[in-house]
Amino acid sequence: FAMTFLLEASWRPPRQPARGGSPAAACTCACTVALWGLLGLCASLQSHPFNPFVGHLRTYAQAAPLSPSTAWMSGPAGASASWPTHAAAAVPLHPVPQLVHSLALPGPSAGLVEPAGGPPQALGAGGPGHGMLTGPSRLLHLAFGFVVALGALEAWRWVGAASVESLGLVGGSAAGWSMAGVAGSTDGGAGTEEEGDVLLDDLELALELAIRNEDFTKAARLRDQLRDAEASHPMASLRRQQEQQVRAQLETGLYDPTLDARLTAVKGLGEAATHPAPVPGAEDALHRLLREVTGDDADELRAATEEALWSCWLRSGDDQVDERLQQGMEILQTGQFSYPEALKVFDDVVRMAPWFAEGWNKRATCLFMMEEYERSVADCMRVLELNPRHFGCLSGLGMCYSRMGKEKVALKWLSKALKVHPGLEGPQVAVLSALIEEHLDPWMEDTVENLQGGKPTKHLVAEGLSCNWDVHRVAWDPEDYQGLQKEACVYFFRVTVRNELSAPGPVRGLARFYVLQFSDGRVFNFARPTTDSAGYTLQPGEEYSFCWQLVVPWELQCVAGGALLERVDPGPTEGQG
Repeated sequence: FAMTFLLEASWRPPRQPARGGSPAAACTCACTVALWGLLGLCASLQSHPFNPFVGHLRTYAQAAPLSPSTAWMSGPAGASASWPTHAAAAVPLHPVPQLVHSLALPGPSAGLVEPAGGPPQALGAGGPGHGMLTGPSRLLHLAFGFVVALGALEAWRWVGAASVESLGLVGGSAAGWSMAGVAGSTDGGAGTEEEGDVLLDDLELALELAIRNEDFTKAARLRDQLRDAEASHPMASLRRQQEQQVRAQLETGLYDPTLDARLTAVKGLGEAATHPAPVPGAEDALHRLLREVTGDDADELRAATEEALWSCWLRSGDDQVDERLQQGMEILQTGQFSYPEALKVFDDVVRMAPWFAEGWNKRATCLFMMEEYERSVADCMRVLELNPRHFGCLSGLGMCYSRMGKEKVALKWLSKALKVHPGLEGPQVAVLSALIEEHLDPWMEDTVENLQGGKPTKHLVAEGLSCNWDVHRVAWDPEDYQGLQKEACVYFFRVTVRNELSAPGPVRGLARFYVLQFSDGRVFNFARPTTDSAGYTLQPGEEYSFCWQLVVPWELQCVAGGALLERVDPGPTEGQG
């Protein structure tokens, strides 16, 4: 057992819970197993030639006293053998004289040993005990061989599946043995984490299929195997549990009917995404919530998700860096006279943690307030190298370029910020104003000219989209519309926008627009951004319906209108739609 423990420690790294090793370690272990097995066999055999070795050990263990340097013992044919005293420390064999009846040596008599509690016994004197282990002595050495065999088995088990397979000792398609080899190793060796992930995936898939096929006996067996695999691969099992929790929280945030449950899920995702031990996929889930959350509570959920992401980004995992960052933020809020002092603090943060994106972002913010826009842009670029989905930095870049007079470049960065976070109010207003000016104003001007000239209006239809609407004049009761003149006209509009099932992807409403021509010939046009509660996103096969009422002092003669929509990517990974 001492040998197998030392062998185990020789190839296992410190504080490493995993077992498994290299081919060299496997060879060493195999040789050790063979040596110990041979020793156990020698100790238990009754044949004559091996007994001198055991006899030497026992005789030496009982010899007394030992000199400081060497101990002399009787050997075969009267010869003497010198054994260093450190051998006694390395192999501390304690005499059990009451069990040793005779130890035979080949050749003539080599001397006498006086066992305690019994008469002197001749070594190699012949007679009934010559060449044999008799009585209790045989039981002793059989027990010794059994213990050695146990130690050999334990050493072989500790070799690990990786070492055995590297030696070519496991081959073919023996599913039972290869499965046991993988399950017996843990997450410490090279590649074993991936093996654990694959094994758990396969077992879960097989379990799901067994349950689906109503093979409950097989399902019970697979559950046991899955439980054993999770115990053998604790790190892979922990990762899977965390991933499952993230998926469940994401589904709750997107689809749960209660606001409290959705907000709790957002909070849990924020905690999971925060340093020092962020869970893989948690931040991705928060970004998906920003893009896809819908319903009456969408604005509140987006605000909670934004706060969770900011909390995640403000943590570096280093308490000193976080404390210094907080100091700089507090100084920055005191006013413009403290900007240089705050800049020095953020310089320290960047120097202490160049990998920390928020340190660069806060320094870019300080430089923007100091009207050093080019330096701010340079820091923003560094932020995006570290965190490409930092919507605050994307928005800040748009503001920098706008202050520099580069409106088209500013709109490009503001649009990228909206693709990551569609609920940003500032970029929404700027981008929608630019889109209305670019796309809707020319169309409305052309429509006004056509209506005034009695020409047909242009009918635009985008791929995969359809729009149905109608207008009705309503007979109104003066009691319901107090304050209106009797000549007033009330019109009821019904509109349905549909993203067809064959559409290439989801769409998001940006604005709607109308051109009204009245009976006296005058024409009036207007556009309204569809943000906040009027906003909507349609997946393929979904539709959005709304209605509104118009009260005017003149009769309508003709109405033209439509909606401006944006085709979005269903799952941008780096903030690009």
